[in-house]
Order: sequence, then C-alpha cells, then structure tokens
Amino acid sequence: EEALADVMRARSLEPASLVINTAITQVLYDMRRYDDAEKSGRGVQQLDSAFQLGIVDLAKVLIEKGMAAEAVAMVQPILDLPGISHLEKVGVVAYALARAGRVDEAKALLSRPQSQPREGQSRRGMVAAALDAVGEREKAIEVLRAAIDDHDLWLAHYLSAAPYDELRKDRRVRELFSRVSSR
Repeated sequence: EEALADVMRARSLEPASLVINTAITQVLYDMRRYDDAEKSGRGVQQLDSAFQLGIVDLAKVLIEKGMAAEAVAMVQPILDLPGISHLEKVGVVAYALARAGRVDEAKALLSRPQSQPREGQSRRGMVAAALDAVGEREKAIEVLRAAIDDHDLWLAHYLSAAPYDELRKDRRVRELFSRVSSR
C-alpha cells in the first residue's frame, strides 16, 4: 500500500509520465489487483500505444486475468523490435502462450536461437516462469538461478508475482528467492 501511495503521489506531480503511470500498473499487478492494474495499463496505452514497457506490463496483467491470447497479440508485434529486454518479451509471450494452452508454440519460441541469451546478457526470470509453465521445471530452476546470479532487476521487482507461484512451491526456488530478498 505504501508503494502505491508513493507512485500515486508521483503521478499527481507528473500526470503524463509514462514511467510513473507504468509503475502504478506494476505495483497494482504485484498486489494482484488485476482489474485496477488493467485499467492503469490501458491508461498508459492511451498515453503512448508504442511504449514497450507499458505493453509488456499490461500483457502480464491480462495473462493473470485469463486473457493470455490478447497478451500474446499485444507483445508478439514488438518481440523483435529494439526497446526493452528481448528476453523479457520472449518470457512474457512464451508464458502467455503456455497459459493459453499453446504449449508447443511456447516451447518453439523458447528454443529459437534468438531467444537464448547472448554472451554477457543476463537471464530473465520470466523465461524461467515460461519454462515451468511448459513443464520444464529443472530447466526453469537453472534459468532462475542464472537470473538471480545476473541480478535480473525485473525478477527482484516481481518476486511475489503470480508467474512464479508454481515455482515457489519448490523448496529450491524458495531458497533462491530468499537470496534475492535478503539483498
């Protein structure tokens, strides 16, 4: 609640800021207030429909609301465009595909050469969530461990987010997450 109050106060000072408005969506998502997060995310889209961070964060909300097909349709067109982390977008689309029951498509996306991290590029927690959603728990934990070791900022921000719910049931993942939260 305190984080939400802080970003709401920031928005009152700078109402057209895409970053601040997206932060509201992110906080509401983390609080699992998905209806409010969707409203906020759609507001960001009205400000700038090409703002990739806003697109990806709204897609994450829609996935949790059972609207994974819409999330895929939103992120796929920007998947290979420069902007936010390509691997984060791959993870979101693959997770959405898996949640939409399109597991083979999710696996195909995750196995593409351009969906692999380049030398020196950090791993992404959303890729781990997607791998787990397609039934590859061991690989998901390996990617999650690498994401934590690489200090994936998105992962640290979303430790309690829904895509990690199934992974969190695994003792090894809880131990990994405790490393992040103790930093």
